Amino acid sequence: TGTALSEADIADLATFAKSIGLDIYLGHVGLYFGEPRVTIDGYYYLARSRGRNVSVAALPASKEDYDKYHVPAEDYFFIARGWENSGELKEIGLGIVTQAEIAEMSKKDPSKHRSPIVTKYPQRMAEKRAEWQLLRKLLPLEVKE
Repeated sequence: TGTALSEADIADLATFAKSIGLDIYLGHVGLYFGEPRVTIDGYYYLARSRGRNVSVAALPASKEDYDKYHVPAEDYFFIARGWENSGELKEIGLGIVTQAEIAEMSKKDPSKHRSPIVTKYPQRMAEKRAEWQLLRKLLPLEVKE
């Protein structure tokens, strides 16, 4: 939202991060539309802390993928694949940025886009969404008491 978090908000975010073995000051957790979300770096940290050698890579989807997943040709679409200990995993992550999302204007300030980063970098955002979705599948969160 462009506003600084209060000390109470930061403390809540730090408590959440700690409950799943992460640290906000290392960029493991951030807010997304007001909700705490583990970042890609956070998921890689979780993998390492669990003794898992996981890596992911996202590439633009093929024409066949667009057809298979019924994604309109004008949208940005990436598919992430993962590896663990050099072996390819079955799971995939899909990342899509639609033209409607790129064009959507802010409800607070109609002279600005709702998501300026998506508008400016739709290809990169689709790539990161695919990676993040795959990492979420591979590394479910475990709350620590």
